[in-house]
Amino acid sequence: MSPSAPSDLSRCRVALAGCWTTAERTVWSATAACEQPIVRVSLLISDGTAQWSKSTRLGPEAEAVRLALGVDPADRAHVIIACGPASPPVRLAAPDVRPPLADEITIETGVVTTLCRFDSAPVVEIAVLFLATSDVRFGRNRLWRLAPSRATHVEEPLRGILCGGRSSECRWTG
Repeated sequence: MSPSAPSDLSRCRVALAGCWTTAERTVWSATAACEQPIVRVSLLISDGTAQWSKSTRLGPEAEAVRLALGVDPADRAHVIIACGPASPPVRLAAPDVRPPLADEITIETGVVTTLCRFDSAPVVEIAVLFLATSDVRFGRNRLWRLAPSRATHVEEPLRGILCGGRSSECRWTG
């Protein structure tokens, strides 16, 4: 589904604990636990484009992932999916249908992981990439970028994301 991450990035287990926080299942929120400090990139992928955003350094109880749906009360199949600053409008295959999201998900740093896929027009995938902070360098305003020694081994479009600003979009093949 995505460009592969290089094998020389630090690998640690990340335990995501999340749930739908509203009865209407319009907000899914998760915290992340890892033996090392981590940062996160959220990716909202649709029609060959990834809209992405970076977190600041994540604390032990900080919200690591937030997925929100804006539902049109007049047409419950028409929603806006928000993950980070990205929020495209889509039409769900059926009203009130949500992709399955486990309460506990174990993933690995350095690997792009798909969390869910919306059966919608257009199809939307939500993915995350966690990195150990030992792989990044922090600049002004807590903006991080991949350490130069690590960046040479990363292919596009991940290199542009990991070495770029706080949020943007890019072409995504997969």
